[in-house]
Amino acid sequence: MTKEILDNLRELKKEIPMWQEALKNSTDEKTAKAIENHLSEIVKAEQEVTKYILEYPDPVTRQLLYLRCVKGLKWDAVAYRIGGGNTADSVRKMYERFKP
Repeated sequence: MTKEILDNLRELKKEIPMWQEALKNSTDEKTAKAIENHLSEIVKAEQEVTKYILEYPDPVTRQLLYLRCVKGLKWDAVAYRIGGGNTADSVRKMYERFKP
């Protein structure tokens, strides 16, 4: 697992509503199939990242990775959910120091 994959999942998940709307409005079967395949790839990527996170040994890092990469929360929301006096900057720095 790389940081690029973790970061990419967050961006891919932002696409889901757009592609779901496009799928709903699609009249071309070929295009609809391509969109369905792309949505399936996003789900598969999320499952792989979640599995990786679940196996990570440090619980704070697991929370950080899940909240930021899978749930797509902003740094201040990640800090709030982790608690313990963490700030948006402190969790962002933890993530920057994180080595997969």
